[in-house]
Parts: sequence; structure tokens; C-alpha cells
Amino acid sequence: EEQRSKDHMAITLEQLKPLFNSPLKQAAAKLGICTTAFKSVCRKFGLQRWPYKLLKQAGSNNECIAMMLRDGKDP
Repeated sequence: EEQRSKDHMAITLEQLKPLFNSPLKQAAAKLGICTTAFKSVCRKFGLQRWPYKLLKQAGSNNECIAMMLRDGKDP
């Protein structure tokens, strides 16, 4: 059971990136994990907030994504 609870930590940034344009709940469901585990994975990569709403406002600006990943905070 402990192993199953750690499986979500094997998710890579490359698996997350295509989901940036999905709401958090949908992205977590696509990966088959709960939203709490999903947020934990995001924090592992320095994402303090899921970028969906920010990207929706910015029009999917790749520069915005790069800044969030680099700085770990909203621009």
C-alpha cells in the first residue's frame, strides 16, 4: 500500500506539460491520481499553482510557462 501511495511521485514534468491547458481536476484524473497527490507532484517541480487559469488569461504563452517553472511562482 505504501508503494501505491508513492506512485504519483514517478510522474515526470514531460507528463505534466501537455496537461497545462486542462483544469487541475481534469489533469489529475487523466493521470489517475487525486488532486492532493497531483498538487504534491506540481510542488516537486516548483509549480506552486497549477498554470491553467494563468495560461488561459495569457493565451497559452510559452514564455509564461517557462518563467513559472524556472521561478516556481506566478509571473
